[in-house]
Amino acid sequence: MATEAILQTISLPAGADLSSSQFCAVFIDTDGTAKLAAEDKNADGILQNNPKQGQAASVAVLGISKVKIGDTVTVGQSLEMGTGGGLVPYNDAVVIGKALEGGASGNIITVLLFPGAKAVAVYA
Repeated sequence: MATEAILQTISLPAGADLSSSQFCAVFIDTDGTAKLAAEDKNADGILQNNPKQGQAASVAVLGISKVKIGDTVTVGQSLEMGTGGGLVPYNDAVVIGKALEGGASGNIITVLLFPGAKAVAVYA
């Protein structure tokens, strides 16, 4: 069962109708609004509510959040953006968080958020 704990959130206007996008990844657009993040792109956080365009969007930017997933995920996997704002296992884009539980596509799981972290190779 997905849980949340100690979330750092920000509030900004929704730049589109996000009423069906709760727990999906969003980004802050150049006009200062929250919009649904796209596949293989960066995300600034996870939408915590379900605002219509122009209403206040609560965006978790750090902490432990519920997140919608767009593919099968296992505990401990690094996650990146998938289609429709859901997170998927890391495959060379920008890491958004780490799965604290597993699940199937469409599930809501618990994720440790650290948006905007590009994975890099480490050499011994």
